[in-house]
Amino acid sequence: MPSEEAIAMNDTEPKVRAIRPDLEISTLQRLPCFVGISGRTVDAGGLSMHLVVIPPGARSEPHQHVGHETAIYVLEGLVLTRWGAALEHEVVSQAGEFLFIPPGTPHEAINLSATQPARAVVARNDPAEQDKVQPVPRSSEADREFVHARLIAAPRERVFRAFAEPAHLARWWGPEGFSSIFERFEFRRGGTWRFVMRGPDGTDHPNEIVFREILAPERIVLEHLGGLHHFFLTLTLEARGEQTLVGWRQVFDTAAHRERIAAFVSQANEQNLDRLAAEVREL
Repeated sequence: MPSEEAIAMNDTEPKVRAIRPDLEISTLQRLPCFVGISGRTVDAGGLSMHLVVIPPGARSEPHQHVGHETAIYVLEGLVLTRWGAALEHEVVSQAGEFLFIPPGTPHEAINLSATQPARAVVARNDPAEQDKVQPVPRSSEADREFVHARLIAAPRERVFRAFAEPAHLARWWGPEGFSSIFERFEFRRGGTWRFVMRGPDGTDHPNEIVFREILAPERIVLEHLGGLHHFFLTLTLEARGEQTLVGWRQVFDTAAHRERIAAFVSQANEQNLDRLAAEVREL
């Protein structure tokens, strides 16, 4: 039989432990966090690691980490991280990519899908379960925007054609069940795009757009004029190997306007990207 002293020594020896992230805690970033490795769960002295979920279309509160580094591994989804003193920089992380955030760097995380959650493993050189964070102000446009993205299995020159050539654009522009009849299409800076969008119920919706910026094959900025909805839409095309990351950022005039139409527009934008991906496959 081992002595009582030997048993006591064994009880204090470090142990290898398996932890299931079943415990959900509320974070200051206002995202679901499931506790994994921490000082409380395994007596970690200098590390914590948790599972964070960003619900469809959700975003964290802007913040900065106090006194510790953060490493993130994206398991599922596309996540936009805005960072910098005014959140002026952006990086998009996809499943299978790491992200490093230095201490004291203001940032926010946005799930770029309105239909699917994003999941990531988040590690810090701090054993505390509750992150040490300081809130930072949101950007002036945060409450007025819709932000989406889609990875499309085609070079960006081909994806750009789907925007630039009206025969292709007419086949995918608009939500599911809508069709477009073009009256004027001047694909140049300052050019006018006038068309009628016909809904599934047969209702016609006149639209007029001005192209404010075109940088082939990287970026298109357009302004939707007048009518019920005035907004700016910025489309970005980033080459990622043989794929293209299409960014979609739509900014309305007021937060109230955005909130009023959010239920429809967030889904409509996803359907638009679905139709774009399908059209590119036919090019």
